[in-house]
Amino acid sequence: MNIAISQPRYLPSLGFLQRMSYVDLFVVYDTVQRQSRAWENRNKLLLPDSEWLSIPITSSSREILSSTLMGKPNWIDEHSNKIKYYYKTSRFFDEKIIDIYYAGFRKAYEQSNANFTIAAIDAIVNLFIELSVPFKYIYSSDIIFDDNNVEVGAKKLVKIAEKCKATVYLSGQNGREYGVNDAFKNSECIVKYHQYIETEYNQIGDRKIFIPHLGFFDPLFCLGKEKFCKLINEMPVLLD
Repeated sequence: MNIAISQPRYLPSLGFLQRMSYVDLFVVYDTVQRQSRAWENRNKLLLPDSEWLSIPITSSSREILSSTLMGKPNWIDEHSNKIKYYYKTSRFFDEKIIDIYYAGFRKAYEQSNANFTIAAIDAIVNLFIELSVPFKYIYSSDIIFDDNNVEVGAKKLVKIAEKCKATVYLSGQNGREYGVNDAFKNSECIVKYHQYIETEYNQIGDRKIFIPHLGFFDPLFCLGKEKFCKLINEMPVLLD
């Protein structure tokens, strides 16, 4: 039983999508505070140069992700139209996929809650359905623990992994810096680290220097669905 535990991401990179699709269960880590100016609600695309696209958040950075709310919905058209304008000359540009992805965010506003975490995951679910990529997930806020002890930091990840009956916890590379190995040393669940090796491709604008870690629309429109899905579904590099 392989699991990953991570905060949601807006416009996640290809590597992040690979980790989401590889594991048997992806736990949306929505019981932690949102990281201010981090990667949850923003990422970069070539518009025409490397530029941040950020979802406006009205909640305090102290608010946990499960209760984090987005600002007024005008950003959706602003972002989606910008992507359509700058990527329309890409070889594999597909306007329909942009609309499918952002439908997840529009849904949140239609339901009158504008919840960021639910919207971000709904958008990914829409994308994966369109690409026929299998994906199973739960929210950490929906996991019921047997005791009242509230663990913090990496120890909280152990509790979640044990509750999910995980045998392997797949962490991003940054997990090494946050005490993940120490937290799991007495657990039956072993830790593996996902080392995503960026595949270079021809980006828009005739660039001589490749810009890595961009939001998924960049590799999708430059590589096409077939190659994009192949990279998502290939066996990831796992390190001890």
